[in-house]
Amino acid sequence: MPLSTSKADLALAQSVLNIFDEIAAHADLLSLLDSKSNNDITQSAQPVITDFFAIVKTLLFCIVMVADAVMAHVVYVRPGGTAISLGASYTSSAALSSTASSPHIALSFTLLRTLARLSPAKATFPELARAFYAALDVIAADEKGAADALVRAIAREEVISGVGRTGGSGSIASSSSGRASPSSPSRTAFALSCIEQLVPVLGLGAVEEAWGFIAQFLSSPTSRGPYEAAHSAALALFDAYAPAQGDIDKREEKVEQITYAARLVPYYAQCLVENSSPSHLSLAQLRHAYAMVVRCAGAHDDALALYCVQALLDALTGRAEGNDGTIQPDAAHKQRLRLTLASTISSVPTSLLPQVLDELKNLATHSSDGPTATTFTIEERVALRDAIFEEITEKVGNAGKEYAVRWWYANRGVFPPVGLEKGKEAEGKEEDKLLAQL
Repeated sequence: MPLSTSKADLALAQSVLNIFDEIAAHADLLSLLDSKSNNDITQSAQPVITDFFAIVKTLLFCIVMVADAVMAHVVYVRPGGTAISLGASYTSSAALSSTASSPHIALSFTLLRTLARLSPAKATFPELARAFYAALDVIAADEKGAADALVRAIAREEVISGVGRTGGSGSIASSSSGRASPSSPSRTAFALSCIEQLVPVLGLGAVEEAWGFIAQFLSSPTSRGPYEAAHSAALALFDAYAPAQGDIDKREEKVEQITYAARLVPYYAQCLVENSSPSHLSLAQLRHAYAMVVRCAGAHDDALALYCVQALLDALTGRAEGNDGTIQPDAAHKQRLRLTLASTISSVPTSLLPQVLDELKNLATHSSDGPTATTFTIEERVALRDAIFEEITEKVGNAGKEYAVRWWYANRGVFPPVGLEKGKEAEGKEEDKLLAQL
């Protein structure tokens, strides 16, 4: 689709995307299919559904190719000017509709709605990613609050997470409860991904509403898409509003959001502890998430970072309480908590580094596991040793590097010697060589 930078061309592009959006509306059946397992679908219907998904994926590809071409040109058109009518498209609320007076924003809203409708059949290819991020970039750059309006509408389940169609007068068709139709897991994950990308530019009110929406899915691992997307969005919030990040002017501008994020740290730290069992977050996800939250907490206050560390220690010793009562971790769960604690070595403030390292030393020697501790196998001790060593050699900052290396040399004897897990003794020459380079 050849486009110039004229408003007329944008109006034509908007019309094309509106048509695609109308076509995509018929794919709402995907929301129903997406929520059902293979056991809920009869054998005779499965080939038909397979063909249906193939057709929709082809349709998605065509839509995205056109949308990618449109969005590639949108960024070169000066904002403002004549508004583009959304016609019989899908809108969220009066606030969101008024924000869409810019042709840039109207195009972006339409594209996101279309991709949300087709999200259950969404395949990953470069054009889709470019169109998705371009639409969100246009919304994020809007100075009239398009990002806030979109996120508030998502949080209220008026767009993307549950789309209601407007009537001829522009009013939203709603259910008897006043809410939009229930969302499929894929559409919810898509909505959470939009929030994740827009978090850094949100005002305080939009951040609060976004968190209310995110928190609904933080402890629901049965739907992996929304569950993992919710944790990604939560981490984006803590990353965006850690006071040590960004320039001074930006920190002063976002002081309310930064303060709000600090208040959320204890809740989210406990949430991660409650989701630390093998059936919830993967080990890599858990370690990454906890390290980031501790880093954010330490940027606010040493005491807040210490709270996060203590929450892990309480869970290890059976003193932590979750939604279902006291957390009593088994051997595999304890090992995950140990490795998560090791991941905080490079995240805690330097003043807390000695305490975290000593706690890990105690864990390695069973002294803080209690009299009823399960067996700490050689494989688990080796994994803990490797995790600590990796943090010290690769991730600890310059401020704590010297202390951490000295601590390792002084306490390396409490861990299995390098090579023991392979059934042979080793002198740790590679380890000494690496540490000598630090």
